Amino acid sequence: EAVVSQEEPAPLLRVGAVVDAAAVAFGETYVKHARNGGPQLFRGTIVAAAVMDDHWNVKYDADGVVYETEAQHLTLVSPPKKRAAAATPKKPKKARKIR
Repeated sequence: EAVVSQEEPAPLLRVGAVVDAAAVAFGETYVKHARNGGPQLFRGTIVAAAVMDDHWNVKYDADGVVYETEAQHLTLVSPPKKRAAAATPKKPKKARKIR
């Protein structure tokens, strides 16, 4: 009797999602720094799909720069908000003087 491994589907990466990128996404220098106590993950937000398949343009919080990053190095932190405007509190209306 064969046991079939049923893995959960990968979380959907899309524009607006907050992600962590592994140091390996940026090359060997970052991996060496991570091994020596440097940051292992870099937080950012997906801002666009990249030209190449399985790549995303991510704006990283640390420097505010957008880098094309392979999807295999990204971990979903939080999905995009359904409506950013809905999360923004509205300004209270000022009372008008009635004459």
